[in-house]
Amino acid sequence: SVSIHKIAHRAERNRDTAKQQLSAKRKEPLSDTGEPNRLSFFYLSLRISLIIYLLIVRKYIAVYNHYMLKCRKTGMKPKAFTLVELLVVISIISMLLSILIPGLSSAREMARQVSCMSNIQQLNSAWYGYSLANNDRICSADTFLNDGTAIDKKTNHWSADGDYEPFNNVGGTIQAIKDGVLSPYLSYTTGVYKCKSDRSDMVRSYAVSNTMNGYECICRNFAKPYTSIVSIKNPAGKMVFIDADSVSSIDGRTWIGGGFWPVNWDYKTWELRQYNNITARHNRGVNISFADGHSEYRKWKDPRTVSYAQWDFSAAEQNINNQDLIFLLEILQGP
Repeated sequence: SVSIHKIAHRAERNRDTAKQQLSAKRKEPLSDTGEPNRLSFFYLSLRISLIIYLLIVRKYIAVYNHYMLKCRKTGMKPKAFTLVELLVVISIISMLLSILIPGLSSAREMARQVSCMSNIQQLNSAWYGYSLANNDRICSADTFLNDGTAIDKKTNHWSADGDYEPFNNVGGTIQAIKDGVLSPYLSYTTGVYKCKSDRSDMVRSYAVSNTMNGYECICRNFAKPYTSIVSIKNPAGKMVFIDADSVSSIDGRTWIGGGFWPVNWDYKTWELRQYNNITARHNRGVNISFADGHSEYRKWKDPRTVSYAQWDFSAAEQNINNQDLIFLLEILQGP
């Protein structure tokens, strides 16, 4: 192990690097995902719609004032709206709504994505804080073997859900989160564990890369877990937290189990795990944090990945030339 001063110095350096990367990203007019483009288009559409609407209202007010002035001069009784005028107003309102509603929906989802990114950043900070307070040791990514009686004897699980067994009354509950070792570093708040775009009944929406002190077995070649911060090579390219999904449940409680590992290293393919799968809940993408402290949004580039995230595994060719699979294999690779 290394001294606490070295660890603190490394943590400070990583935070400075992350801040510089974030500052550089903020100066960019457009991101690789194109999200600012959509947001700019929404505001542009909103401005154009409001301008058109104000011009129409202004023109109508002018016509109406002229008509009322004429009625006063001639003593003619003002008439009510005609059917044609009413239909024109309704059609204008419908047109404006058709333009604004999709943009508002996109903006709302973008706000949820930002909130999710904030959650992952806080979890990543707690993950780093735990290692600093425990002589550089990384907490366990595996949520299964948390009873201390398993072969690996690990008791430092970030979330202590346990296995999918009938007698397990803790898995998938708030108590499992509070029993995890990261909870004290988050003041025992549980809201940061749940993504606002996650419409499921799960209390936790995130998983930790199995490479970060997860379950170790000889079947996972080139994926031996890291056990300390200083042992991580290329921390800017090694994943820690990610949006995840699950359909495995016990007694009506569903939760994301184990360390995040949706791939098969031997064949370099996707591997279905019903308790631990990728998701595409943020506009066909996910939020990911890395071991150097920075986080980023990753939009899946292959439509087959989105189908896979939606539990559709019918495409036999989903593993062929899939850029997203290659990306995950890189950021999940261990020592």
